[in-house]
Amino acid sequence: DAVTGVHRSEAQSEAVEQAGGTSALYDLIEGPVEDLAALLKGQDAVVFSAGAHGTGRDQTTLIDGQGLEKAVDAARRAGVRRFRS
Repeated sequence: DAVTGVHRSEAQSEAVEQAGGTSALYDLIEGPVEDLAALLKGQDAVVFSAGAHGTGRDQTTLIDGQGLEKAVDAARRAGVRRFRS
């Protein structure tokens, strides 16, 4: 399987690539849903693993709430049929 790791920090690129994936930068909070949909185009599935990791209620709402909703919307727009969170 070919895996694309979508992440916000450039520092994560090396870890994704060392694990055999393709690195793709995207800010789940600030980025437009259309840009995420473009990154997801052609994928068979999305596994949503982003999380605020205890950084406070506001971040949790932005990432774990609104970010998840944005990712679902982007997956639909991209025609991805399988989505797990």
